[in-house]
Amino acid sequence: MKAAIYLRVSSRGQKDASQRPDLERFIAAQKFEGVQWFTETDHGDNTARPVWGQVMELAQRRQVGAVVVWRLDRCSRSLQHMLEIFAELDRVKVEFHSVTQPGLSSGDSATARFVRNILAAAAELELETIRERTIAGLEFAKSQGRVGGRRSLRVYAEAAALVLKKGWGVKAAAERHGLTEHGLQKYMSRVGKVRRGRGVCPHGLPPSECPACEVGDV
Repeated sequence: MKAAIYLRVSSRGQKDASQRPDLERFIAAQKFEGVQWFTETDHGDNTARPVWGQVMELAQRRQVGAVVVWRLDRCSRSLQHMLEIFAELDRVKVEFHSVTQPGLSSGDSATARFVRNILAAAAELELETIRERTIAGLEFAKSQGRVGGRRSLRVYAEAAALVLKKGWGVKAAAERHGLTEHGLQKYMSRVGKVRRGRGVCPHGLPPSECPACEVGDV
């Protein structure tokens, strides 16, 4: 059986020396027919991991029979992602080994099934909590007369119009439109550097539709 050995470090100056000894001992004990090492450099919250993608591609093609990591957080970004990894490797019948967390390695043991069930329950709870927070935020915005979600440029332009045309303070105009004072200031600073052109006003809207354009260039 061939194995893909995956390591991840979080910066270019960081070495993988802390991970290699455990991995090498595990490999020697397993007596794989051949191993291929993969090292990735990025931060844990980075969703784009091309090297890990190469490992999974080898597994999906069944060019390796095992995927080995030092610890699960080296390859997974979240509980849900962790379960997706388990499910995909199970589907293609490729073993998964976390050398410092043997309870998380693939297998049909009672321990492996128990751990995965716990992880699945935790992932479901995590998703449900996110949904509840989102709904609560939208309901609060609705109670304040606002529509939840990212603010459009039109809303910023209308707030800017209050400042430029009616002499409102930035803080008051921002509060009137459900924006943050910092966000409105940043918007006005940015559009002040934009020139008119191609039918789009400095506020990112057609001039005929922009409530702030009547006062001229910002």
